[in-house]
Amino acid sequence: MADPKMQAAYDGLVERFVLPLVEGGEVEVGRPLAPGCASFFAASTPSSEDARLRIYTALIDAADEIHDVDMVPWPNGPLLWLAAAAHNLCALTDPSLDRMFVRGARDTIGAWTDRWLELIPPPLTRGDALARHALLSPLLALKRTDTVVKNWAYTYRFFGRRPPANVVALPTLRFVKTFESEVGIDALIEKGDSLHDSLHLEERRRALLSRSPVSELLSCTTLPAFRFSIATLTVLGDVGLRSGIAKGLAGIDGAGEIIAAALSQPELSAEPALLRIALSFVLELHMVRALDGGAERGAKERSGGARTEAGMLFDALLLAAFEDDVDVETLRQLDDSDRAILQARVEAMRRVATPAVLQQAAALHRAAG
Repeated sequence: MADPKMQAAYDGLVERFVLPLVEGGEVEVGRPLAPGCASFFAASTPSSEDARLRIYTALIDAADEIHDVDMVPWPNGPLLWLAAAAHNLCALTDPSLDRMFVRGARDTIGAWTDRWLELIPPPLTRGDALARHALLSPLLALKRTDTVVKNWAYTYRFFGRRPPANVVALPTLRFVKTFESEVGIDALIEKGDSLHDSLHLEERRRALLSRSPVSELLSCTTLPAFRFSIATLTVLGDVGLRSGIAKGLAGIDGAGEIIAAALSQPELSAEPALLRIALSFVLELHMVRALDGGAERGAKERSGGARTEAGMLFDALLLAAFEDDVDVETLRQLDDSDRAILQARVEAMRRVATPAVLQQAAALHRAAG
């Protein structure tokens, strides 16, 4: 027999957090969730069939923005565990935890969050990887609405909560004024870490992103010291996902520099197969930028002006690709007109590339075998 309390916690997470999150509605952060629910969450289904179907549809629609997919694993354990970890991370930003007698709850909630994250294995299928991104992508854009209510006698503050009816009643008679402001999750995490050294909110958000390799790659320009992982390289080994991620990054300033800088990881050069996947991603990003007009919207790294070493390396890697046996086979599959566009790009880059950067790019291709 199902545990009514655990089912209530499961349904609360699904209906008041996951559903509005993926549909762009108003998310409700309830009581923090203990990882003791993990086994129950993995084996359960939502009580509301409507909520189950709406979430599935939203996940499919969001996944299709990266690559067409026939199905996503919903509901399943890792996706629910990811949602529980995200929910608890949001709960950790709640200023009400500053009250006396509840401050110690932060450590408990943080430990619960870490345990949820430890349970989540790498995605095993394309649908799994895309479903995780569909869940986490809107989380990165969440904003909390804070409300200040002033009357003739008092000032009330409600962080992420609606003021009770009695507080805003009779506004004219009681001289009630209401002010609302939105605070993004980035600011909430930064403020939380600045006030509480032990919260490690940014570190925990980074760990959350690492459980969704597609999200991690698409957020690489906002992450400190992005590095390739086995999970991100496994995702990039899927040609369809690699293409979709390249399209998502193509118009973002600095993306090429970040990816090129990550190629300097010693462990990549030590594993030719992994390095080859990363170099294939660089080539894919170059091809999307050159051949997709919508991606060519004024990225600094493709214009004149000061260039970083990583930016120059990113360009030089395209030159090296034209001399690499593996990449040449990829380039031969392009139409003549598309290949000519890329060739013209190569010649333009060749005129500004330094010998040292060209040698570095060639060395990376040789290391990939």
